[in-house]
Amino acid sequence: MRGKMEQTVYRTEISILIFSESNQSSPLEGKPEMKRRNDMDVCADILRTVKEKSGAKKTHLVYGANLNFKMVNRYTARLLRAGLITHEAGHGRRDRGLYILTEAGEEFLGKYMDATEMLGPMEVSA
Repeated sequence: MRGKMEQTVYRTEISILIFSESNQSSPLEGKPEMKRRNDMDVCADILRTVKEKSGAKKTHLVYGANLNFKMVNRYTARLLRAGLITHEAGHGRRDRGLYILTEAGEEFLGKYMDATEMLGPMEVSA
């Protein structure tokens, strides 16, 4: 056996890929960097999901805002306290209800979208 080959592990959204450093290039080379979202971006993603669905269940928020359940719980609590969404209780044992966008939430989302449109995309420098 020729000795151990050094390997680098690259984590992607789909799976973990192992590439030998000797012959193969990184699967991430040449791809744009993922932009980290700040709190306002995450809140806006949740509000946008609620608006698009005309009321969203927690699972819709997880997928629509690309968050886990723990983070959705934190952000929905924050948005409820701020009066940007309301929670309408469900009727069945398994029905947890819907999150509904309030007028204040609609106004916040509109202003957020106007501001981000006005500023344009942020350039990432190397």
